[in-house]
Amino acid sequence: MDTDGTNVVALVGLSNHDFALIQSLAKLSEARDRKYRIAESKKRATADIFMVNGDDPFAMREAQNLVGQRSIAVIQVLKKLKEGLSAPHLVQPLVGKRVFQALDAVAVG
Repeated sequence: MDTDGTNVVALVGLSNHDFALIQSLAKLSEARDRKYRIAESKKRATADIFMVNGDDPFAMREAQNLVGQRSIAVIQVLKKLKEGLSAPHLVQPLVGKRVFQALDAVAVG
């Protein structure tokens, strides 16, 4: 979390469209109680929340490597809901309200 209370979100393996949408939502979050900022690529390992393409095994592995041993929230973005999935997730298409709900549910502070 930034010193101003903003939660830092790392995006891993998401499409350009999803990246742009989430980046726009992060800017809109400045008007909310809970604020979000997208992590710069070099600083993703220090993020508070990870949003990762849950359908891409390489993206999942990259997120696991970045998270390491830390206890960090990981939200999987999926094309279709996987049966028995208990981890935080979003099913495409992404909608602003659902993205904020998912982020707010796992946000630090």
